[in-house]
Amino acid sequence: MDDEQPTPATTPPPSSASSANAQLEALTKQLQAAQQRPGQQNNPQLIALTEELERAKAEEAANPAAPDTFFGMTFGALMVGLVASTLGLGLIRYGKVSQQWIFAIVGVALMVLPFFVQDALILTVASVGTVGLGFLVRRFVSF
Repeated sequence: MDDEQPTPATTPPPSSASSANAQLEALTKQLQAAQQRPGQQNNPQLIALTEELERAKAEEAANPAAPDTFFGMTFGALMVGLVASTLGLGLIRYGKVSQQWIFAIVGVALMVLPFFVQDALILTVASVGTVGLGFLVRRFVSF
């Protein structure tokens, strides 16, 4: 039993903060168990396990937990996307009724835009720019 050597954990990278914490806890327990065995101070596998634990702790410190996201978007981006899509639906209906198809095209663009942009600020700027571009095209380009 004394000749059992601790093996370094070779687990895949964590996919979430909870699995990262579980991985750190498992590495810590494995290291503590290996250190309690007599004559393990200069064991290369124990040194490798210690280095892996330090690397995992440094990686966790460098990558703090991401904010809560839904479908890859923050709550603010979801709300901006909801407003943009609702405005897009209104522009589609207005463009259809008034026979001004540029507004319908802008409406479709506003409804599709949240699928490609996940940041709230960029989505807001892109939505305002899309609506502004639609009004500029309507004013200066005749169809």
